Amino acid sequence: MIENAYFFYTKINSNYDDFFFHINISKIENSIIKQSILKYKRKEDKILSLVSKLLLKKILMEKGEDYNETLKSYRLDDFKKPVIANGNISFAHSGNYAGAVYCKNSKVGLDIQYKDNDIIEEPLKYIIEKYGFDWGRENFYKYWCRLESLLKAYGTGFLIETSDIKIEKDFGEVENKRFFFQEIDIEKNFMVVIASEKFIKVKEKFFVNVDEQSINC
Repeated sequence: MIENAYFFYTKINSNYDDFFFHINISKIENSIIKQSILKYKRKEDKILSLVSKLLLKKILMEKGEDYNETLKSYRLDDFKKPVIANGNISFAHSGNYAGAVYCKNSKVGLDIQYKDNDIIEEPLKYIIEKYGFDWGRENFYKYWCRLESLLKAYGTGFLIETSDIKIEKDFGEVENKRFFFQEIDIEKNFMVVIASEKFIKVKEKFFVNVDEQSINC
């Protein structure tokens, strides 16, 4: 059976300024959501994190769910993974893109990466030393996104201490638990991958702007 997954994303532009941030962060009642946004040091990352949470709200609204009650249930588990009642979620942001993915009946993990080949030496060294993966510079982002989305879907992120990880083009495994990859094309210099426990059909939607009327909570 194929499950529906909802991937909403947007590109940050001049509309997302300090005023936008302060007005909308003040409307968020769930303290854990608010803390997950404010933990970032860079203003741009705070705005991107905020927008990714607002995109989740848009998903829930489009599905006709009681988003206020669902967002009240938002918490972090023991591995700092965001969890809500009655569904599975994941967030990511990189460069000037933010995204959120939701699936009712399948664990999911989302990763977005701006492909900057000038800064890959350290992460490339890290994955060789920690996991034994030597993908080379040319394939780095293709497989890094798969690794990160896989670990998000599995639920541990990089906090897991295991070398029992397998990464292929279409699927990955962590401790013999298999997840499936879907690569989403949003822009030439970005890599987006969704990992899912089950086969999913991705319903994606791009927003030119996350308007204020949709985030009054």
